Amino acid sequence: MVDDSYSKSYEDAENFTFTVDLPGLKSGIVERPRLQRFLDFLSRLKNPLTIIGIIIVAGLILSAVLAPFIAPYNPIAVDLNSKNLPPSLQHPFGTDGFGRDIFSRILYGAQISLFVGIVSVLGAVAVGVPLGILSAYKSGYIDTVIMRIMDIMLAFPSIILAIAIAMVIGAGIHAVTIAILVVSIPVYARIARGSALAVIQETYIEAARAIGASGLRIIFRHILPNILAPLLVEMTLDIGSAVLSLAGLSFLGLGAPPPYTYDWGRMISDNFSYQAVTRYWWQLTFPGLAIVFCVLGWNLLGDGLRDAMDPKLRLKLSKEAKKLIKDLKKKQRGLEKSNAKKPVRVVN
Repeated sequence: MVDDSYSKSYEDAENFTFTVDLPGLKSGIVERPRLQRFLDFLSRLKNPLTIIGIIIVAGLILSAVLAPFIAPYNPIAVDLNSKNLPPSLQHPFGTDGFGRDIFSRILYGAQISLFVGIVSVLGAVAVGVPLGILSAYKSGYIDTVIMRIMDIMLAFPSIILAIAIAMVIGAGIHAVTIAILVVSIPVYARIARGSALAVIQETYIEAARAIGASGLRIIFRHILPNILAPLLVEMTLDIGSAVLSLAGLSFLGLGAPPPYTYDWGRMISDNFSYQAVTRYWWQLTFPGLAIVFCVLGWNLLGDGLRDAMDPKLRLKLSKEAKKLIKDLKKKQRGLEKSNAKKPVRVVN
């Protein structure tokens, strides 16, 4: 058990601050306020592809939230007098074989896709990250057992494992969500373990242990904040993958049960026929485009976050620092030239 005096020493050391005075540099260069760091982070998201990804994701979220207000028709209402109608002003994306408006069904389908994608990824993070950090921090027998279990799960193809889990639990959105969640756990466990192993080797972790910090405090105060960047990037990318997995499982009939069959993969499955391919092209095209744009938006956003969180891009020097470095380089080049011009004296 850690002595109270050591814990108090750790608290005092954590709250201790000092300043470094560098000649030629102002004090504001050493540490910037949080607001300035946040604005710098936003400035690194100005990549055109990242902006496109943000617009697509924002449009999907707004479509899902506002679907009950902007959808012109009930997504499950059957109207046999309006079946197989092509796109028009009355039905922008046409209708299916039961007369249901495809535009309204796509809007409501965004709710299911985002729900499954976000919930499955958050659940996988909640389970996989603690396992990965625990494996890296404890090492030894615990590390071996946890990682071998993750390796066994990764040995199975993800879609096959998801199908097996969904069939055992039963068809439905919740079953598909749990299946995608379980399949994604090993990915986050391995990312968390690899990142945590690199952080644990740092000197400040050894200093925290020497001062008397508890294991939980080291994990939540020092390890977890320093491995969030790769986890956030992976989460953003995996939401698109989860939407794609949902579409595949729904196409196989494991998605939402009738009559709530307006998730995008199930729409393609229900309308998949020879006539739909040759004559009623809109019944397959628009749900397919919804899946493509959803996955593309999350992938572009994930790539933009990965670039913005790159440590090399986070290092931004002020004008004074850049000028000082430039002057030092000039002086160094001048010394090299002057040394090169001096005659070489040979001593016998």
